[in-house]
Amino acid sequence: MVSVRFLAVVALSLAALGCGNERAGDDAAPAERLFADLDYETNAYVVADVKINDFRKFNEYFGKAPATQQAYGGDIVYRSRQNFVARGGWRPDFLIVERWQSSETFNEWRDSPENKPLKRLKFESASYRRLLAEGAYFSSDRSKRVDNPDPARAVFAFADTANFVDRVESIRAALEPFAAVVWLASRDVETVEGDWTPRALVVVRFYHENETADWLEGESFAELDRRLGDDYSLAMCYGMTPPSDRLHNYFKDSVR
Repeated sequence: MVSVRFLAVVALSLAALGCGNERAGDDAAPAERLFADLDYETNAYVVADVKINDFRKFNEYFGKAPATQQAYGGDIVYRSRQNFVARGGWRPDFLIVERWQSSETFNEWRDSPENKPLKRLKFESASYRRLLAEGAYFSSDRSKRVDNPDPARAVFAFADTANFVDRVESIRAALEPFAAVVWLASRDVETVEGDWTPRALVVVRFYHENETADWLEGESFAELDRRLGDDYSLAMCYGMTPPSDRLHNYFKDSVR
């Protein structure tokens, strides 16, 4: 059975205080901000793949860091702990996305006196892989016509070749009938922390889970997957809430 491969190219959404191991909640409003407030003058995103080792210390860090980021023009716009492998074996434990005015403002914050005392707490509580992505945005009128979209549903795809962005753009028209809209694509990806070294990032949002499941189970999925090639990894992310039973069962049955 074809695995969730291409869904791997479909979606994104990216939050704020508190993240204990027992925390839940939808986080719909913060996640929606990513899609509602895309700003062409704001062109830098930091994507962090976090493995939490000490929830008490991490909550302490996560309670203090956002205020220091905001002072430098940064903001946490998405977080997800409901993440499923779609292709390539990459499954983030906890995914966090920060939006910055530029890569320069992110670097100013990272080296700032406000952040310095937080660094020890951060690395004592978790291990990080972090990427800084700057790039192009693809827009669609479909987002203006969707009623009651599912919150915080997205796919993050990372590729080893920059031309992956062009391949995704070439099939964008085939995605949109299934409520899958490419929101962000970057050929300019820099490793900030850890051993993560992709050359491209694509984020695609899907609006309704039933439409997504219909597409995955349909005939067009395999053809789109072939056109994208083999050199990418991706995960489907659901924010802080689980997916529908139908999609959860799809992942269970199709991902080996």
